[in-house]
Amino acid sequence: YQNLVASFQREPVAIFYIIANVLLGLHIYHGAWSLFQSLGWANPRFNHWRRGFAIALAAVIVIGNVSFPVAVMTGLVE
Repeated sequence: YQNLVASFQREPVAIFYIIANVLLGLHIYHGAWSLFQSLGWANPRFNHWRRGFAIALAAVIVIGNVSFPVAVMTGLVE
């Protein structure tokens, strides 16, 4: 816990972590989108659902991961 707080109190480390997680979110979005395409659900009828699922999954993971450095940088966690 102390190592996590000490690391994220350093602004360059926190910014790098946030950028890396945004890129991870793009990767997860693409993977979730492609998952259903690989299963044969590449039909325009399913595209809206596929896009929504991929965005939601990526957003939950990114927001959860980014909340740690944001909480430390804003002083919510010390």
